[in-house]
Amino acid sequence: MDALQETPRSPQEQPLVHTDEESATETTQMDVQTWLPQGSSEEVDNVSAGERHDGAAWTEDGWHTVLTRRQKKNQKKNQKNASEAVECNASSSSPPKQGSQVKRRRRTRSRRPLPPLPKDDIKIILRPHKGLAVKDILGYELSTAVIDACHRHFDGGSFMLRVHPGSNIIIVSTPHEHVAKELREITHLNIRGRVHSFNSYVADPEDVLRGIVHGIPSGTSQAELMANLRVRTQGVKIERARMLGSTKTAIITFTGSTLPRCVYFMGAEAICYPHKPTRQACKVCHSTGHRTDVCPTPDANVCSTCGTREPAQGHACTPKCVICGEDHMTGDKMCKKKLKHVPPRRSRVDQPKRRHHPRWFSSERDSSVESRSRSRSKSRASSKGRAQSASRKRLNKQPHQQQHQQQQQQQQQQQQQQQQQQQQQQQQQQQQQQQHQQQKKKALVQILTPPKEGTEAAACQPANTVSWTRIVSPSAPLIENPEYQKMVAENKQLALENEKLRCQIKEERREFHKIISSLETKLEARLNALEANNNATHAISRATVAHSLEGGTAKVDIPQRFSEEAHVSQLQMGEQLQSLRNLMRELQSQQQRAASELREQMMQQMHQMFSEYRKEFAAETEQQRRYVNDSVVGIQRAINKRVSVTSASSPLPKDRRITEKADTPQ
Repeated sequence: MDALQETPRSPQEQPLVHTDEESATETTQMDVQTWLPQGSSEEVDNVSAGERHDGAAWTEDGWHTVLTRRQKKNQKKNQKNASEAVECNASSSSPPKQGSQVKRRRRTRSRRPLPPLPKDDIKIILRPHKGLAVKDILGYELSTAVIDACHRHFDGGSFMLRVHPGSNIIIVSTPHEHVAKELREITHLNIRGRVHSFNSYVADPEDVLRGIVHGIPSGTSQAELMANLRVRTQGVKIERARMLGSTKTAIITFTGSTLPRCVYFMGAEAICYPHKPTRQACKVCHSTGHRTDVCPTPDANVCSTCGTREPAQGHACTPKCVICGEDHMTGDKMCKKKLKHVPPRRSRVDQPKRRHHPRWFSSERDSSVESRSRSRSKSRASSKGRAQSASRKRLNKQPHQQQHQQQQQQQQQQQQQQQQQQQQQQQQQQQQQQQHQQQKKKALVQILTPPKEGTEAAACQPANTVSWTRIVSPSAPLIENPEYQKMVAENKQLALENEKLRCQIKEERREFHKIISSLETKLEARLNALEANNNATHAISRATVAHSLEGGTAKVDIPQRFSEEAHVSQLQMGEQLQSLRNLMRELQSQQQRAASELREQMMQQMHQMFSEYRKEFAAETEQQRRYVNDSVVGIQRAINKRVSVTSASSPLPKDRRITEKADTPQ
């Protein structure tokens, strides 16, 4: 019992509270020292420092100080810094550095991306031609050049300009329609005293999706594709479709939230695959981000096969792809990274299910409070006051049960009202968004039409841009159909040609009238001259006759040649006038024939066009009618299978009652 009596502790056995030297904060935990037997102290001295409980602190008397995690971590860090300092000292003649003086490696931070441009703005792309690197020009120089090219109709507060150095393009974002119209017509920019040609086009909106469809006849026009393509996915519309070169593949542009799994061409189902755009690679400078035709450094001396800078003659050239870095030509079909990565399309089954809150939560705040309470440590014991309050709640639970139910009912009613209000707000927001999108589309239709003059920039517009001027669905009205617009344009051209022909005939008539009037004046002048000559001859003849009578001679010869010449000339002029009149009649008849032929051609074309559209409209209406009838029959069958009304309880007459036997085949 005496051995069990309490004895005063030695100073080594007293628990000590000390401050943490590394963190300079007083720790609340105590360093517990462990006592070892006297015989084991020699063994401890013989054990190396690396084997003593992972570098723990040992005293000369054989005591082991238990360290906290933070202290162990700091101790290991100091040992590591000391070892690095020793290594550095061994490699160089400089004196050893302390652990705090060892420089840490600087972490290379990746540059933060630029903020996205406004989603609802109209984006205009300005792509320079060969020989201009946009990244070497300051931003304000480009913006001033753009403002000058638009004749200073607006200032810098109407748009935002951003340079994309990888693709060597300029992106101009603006919410104003008149600014977008003027930006769309830019063909040249004066930068640093030199005029550079640019190609300007409108970028696709952000909610546009593209799909690929195979097995379509090559050479199909865009109008035929738009007229014969259909999609059944809700909320998705076909905006544009075109063929990829001379292949049997078409690229289709959709607007909507999801890419449809299939489309219908001429009624036949075709699988729609997601479009994977190719990575742009230049074979002139052997770099990515832009095409060869718009390379900013067209005079670069780079081997197009291996990418060697300033290659020597006869150098060892092995193919190397600039996209993936493997041993093949750039842009080869075998390149694994030629196509850009497109995220996989998720189906409804593959999408993760959302976790719903339990029904007894009155609101999101209650659920968050509950989750925080559950995340607390379960090992923490509740205090005595909490235990007493919990016992009181259990005792008073039964009397207040009805009041609690009433409160729950009120909360449920409030929740329902809040849900209804939220639904109404969501509907209003959706309607506003739809109206806003419709306004944007109308603005795009007015803005994004190509310029009237056939400029080089309009000819160089890339083929993958969406032409929003012809947004025609398969069930579009006749006026918006491109075929109808084409026929109307041809008819207008024919009418203009007819008008030109009429004007030409009128001018020819005037010229003929002038010729005839000039001939008539000449004829009259000649006749007058002949008459004057005849009068002179008659006077001479009379004088000779009178002289002969006085002289006694009775025979006188009167010259008749003057009257014969006048008669012959009059006959010739009459023949010429008759020939001119005949020519006029022939020209009039030719004009009437040409006009009648043009009128007949126009009428035939119009009749043919309207007959084709009537047939298409009739076929489409018949198809819609069949679809509606089939859906009505299917709904009726489903109702007949699920609903059964007896003859006694039905208030309807017998011919309109629904029974289970109504759907059975006879």
